[in-house]
Amino acid sequence: MARTRSVFDKVPHRNFVCWNALLQAYVQNGQLSTAKATFDVSPCRDVASWNAMMQGFAEEGQLQDAELLFQRMPKRDVVSATALVVAYARHGHITQARALFDGLPVRDTIAWNAMIA
Repeated sequence: MARTRSVFDKVPHRNFVCWNALLQAYVQNGQLSTAKATFDVSPCRDVASWNAMMQGFAEEGQLQDAELLFQRMPKRDVVSATALVVAYARHGHITQARALFDGLPVRDTIAWNAMIA
């Protein structure tokens, strides 16, 4: 991750893609606190940024933080809602998973699989 951060620091004009790549790298490498710190200082946040953080919290079992982020999201998409459905289902919160699933305008394969499993 140090090398990734070094490359990021050398980019003169950082855009959404740069910030999201760094954020996703931290999340995927289990460095959630560093990802959160990066998210907090990022001037470029879009739905992908919010989704990466929410999925990171969900994967770590921090459902309350994932829910809070979901509620604060300025814009949500099917990935956002599906990530929370999957998190609820994985951690045994079937009632919450079902309630969110039932409210989805579009139910993709991942959401259906989470509910079936």
